[in-house]
Amino acid sequence: DFDFVACSVHNYREFMGGFTDWAQTIADSADAADFRSRVSDSENASMWQSLSFKANYKAAYCLAVCPAGEEVIEPYLDDRKGFM
Repeated sequence: DFDFVACSVHNYREFMGGFTDWAQTIADSADAADFRSRVSDSENASMWQSLSFKANYKAAYCLAVCPAGEEVIEPYLDDRKGFM
């Protein structure tokens, strides 16, 4: 099945909702080691790039490797509001 939420979270992680979640993770961490155990270096680098240069969509990579190929995307295309 096509998981719209997973796709959306991945694609829009560095926009406001994702940034708020990332900042909350910083605030909730006991120390640097705790934070690094919660958030990968690549995610931190990606967030830092977004803060430095503006948030970006990850759709180019997403579309290239997405398992939601033609055989599972049809229900989403037929009822987009139902996935929201």
